[in-house]
Amino acid sequence: MNKKPAVVSEDGLQNRNFVHVRDVTRANVLAAESGSADGMAVNIGTSQRTPLLQLFGMLQGVFGDRVPPDIVDKFQKRDLRRRFAGIGRFRSTLEFELAIDLEEGVNDLVAWARAAVAVDRPDSVFNELQTRALLRSL
Repeated sequence: MNKKPAVVSEDGLQNRNFVHVRDVTRANVLAAESGSADGMAVNIGTSQRTPLLQLFGMLQGVFGDRVPPDIVDKFQKRDLRRRFAGIGRFRSTLEFELAIDLEEGVNDLVAWARAAVAVDRPDSVFNELQTRALLRSL
């Protein structure tokens, strides 16, 4: 959007589990109103694992941006290569299904971002992580 490369840590192939904030909100309201999850820790997530570079490609496609990412060989201490939520409990306890898929969520994010002012600070973020000894090289 700002014609600068996005900074992608590691190699960009680490997996994540992306859920739209509206689905998280719906799940929390359902849990509060139904009482079926009282006292329980319930992950809200999807079984879809998405590599960060795939998400980046989706964002580029919607933004119409072709600036390649800056892939750095650094990662945050204690970061996991594959991070996704165990979702069995929220499906069975809350009888809840996500309504917004990743593509729709990306489109919503891009619509929001186009109305926002971009503030780029990747250097200061990496410097802060390094100062706090939270950044490691591959």
